Amino acid sequence: MAPRSDRERASIAVLDANVLYSQVLSDYFVHAQSQNLINLRWSSRIIDEVVRNKKKRAGERFTSPSELTPRLAAADALGAYIKHTYPESFVEPTDRDYRPFTGLPMPDPDDRHVVATAVAAGATYLCTSNTVDFPTDVMKFLEIRRVTPDALLHELVAKHPLAMARAHQQLIAWTPRATHRTTLDALARSQSPMFRQRMERLLGSLGNLDSRDDLAQVYASAIAERDRARTGLLPPSTQPPNAAQVSTRRLMGHRGRQPLDQQRGAGG
Repeated sequence: MAPRSDRERASIAVLDANVLYSQVLSDYFVHAQSQNLINLRWSSRIIDEVVRNKKKRAGERFTSPSELTPRLAAADALGAYIKHTYPESFVEPTDRDYRPFTGLPMPDPDDRHVVATAVAAGATYLCTSNTVDFPTDVMKFLEIRRVTPDALLHELVAKHPLAMARAHQQLIAWTPRATHRTTLDALARSQSPMFRQRMERLLGSLGNLDSRDDLAQVYASAIAERDRARTGLLPPSTQPPNAAQVSTRRLMGHRGRQPLDQQRGAGG
């Protein structure tokens, strides 16, 4: 983990409830934060909306108490887990944070609290899947970039491919039975085509996407070799990384901690 000062210099992104609802998207963002690429923020009201929507979705899918009850409990446990595990990510807006855009119209007044959270956090980004609910003129006035999760994750991997490969590997290690391929498939279902395509090209050049192999380690080794070659410390390799170079060592540094969405039995 990099020093705290490095992390504080990373851009701040407020994640809307529709982003946190998605297991694969929220996990990618959490692991990108663990690589010091971004600082995540949300409010208690945003998390409560995630839990509420999880319960609503569970009620739509399940009717028998034996199926519904544990999923409702899982949604409550998720909210409690986030509050316990990521206390530094919570920002609670006050009346002062609503004042800069009080006179500006928004399609859904209920979304004003998300904008106020971004103002309170001093956010660079407001990340949401429902961009129409956050008008361009409002966001430009506040100098906050409204961005989809697909666009923001794509930006992160374009700027920091090695760190995002590590974040991806952490996600694989946290998710039982996940492979690189199933995780990319989950991205497709989350409507993140740009990020999925970029990650697939990056990871596909390194090894078997149907495995849980530590492709991030292979990528790091290749980058290190390239950098040493540039400084004249090592002749440049004429061969790309191959399967024999893949280590199965996990990169996860959170042993004993449940992943953010391990308890998401209520949908998503």
